[in-house]
Amino acid sequence: MNKTFIILLSILLTTQLVDAQSVRQVEGLVVDENNVTIPYVSLRIGSQTGTMTNNDGLFVLKFEETVSKDSLLISYIGYKNLKIPLSGLYSNMKIRLVPAVESLNEVIIRPYSAESIIRQAIARISENYDTGFFEMKGFYRETGKIDTNYLSFAEASLNILNHGYTGKRSRDQVVINKERSLKKVGEQEVSNPLHLAIEGALTLFLLMI
Repeated sequence: MNKTFIILLSILLTTQLVDAQSVRQVEGLVVDENNVTIPYVSLRIGSQTGTMTNNDGLFVLKFEETVSKDSLLISYIGYKNLKIPLSGLYSNMKIRLVPAVESLNEVIIRPYSAESIIRQAIARISENYDTGFFEMKGFYRETGKIDTNYLSFAEASLNILNHGYTGKRSRDQVVINKERSLKKVGEQEVSNPLHLAIEGALTLFLLMI
């Protein structure tokens, strides 16, 4: 019995020792070119292991020795990705990221007046808008309040049938799929003519365009 207990204890201790030796931990700091710490930087080994810097740019990374031949990928928006072999990592290391500089195409600014821009946009409506019949889906919600008191509350799921741009004014057709008009919100009694509200809002919108 004693021999069995000793053997089991030895196996358990050996297993724990092997597990402790197979996991490596590295701490460090991520900064920019001016030594300013960068928070929330992504540090990733493959697709299974990773971590992120905290508010102070500090990180703690744990990984198994079995992946020691892999590399650590460090990435952050606005900076170049950095790849470091795991064999080159050490505790209390400082990792410096370099900003990613993007070259933009030349932009020419001309002194067009607001009126000329609007006239050009109107002239190109037929090029920029659909000229054929099409269908849109939307969600409509209306609330009316004075201070904290509701005057109306309504919402609906809509299908809007548009005739496309033809140069002639035409009204869109609106199909109400589902609607909800609440008569009471909390302790407040409210009233809402849903169909009139939707028709009025869409008519106003169409007149504006």
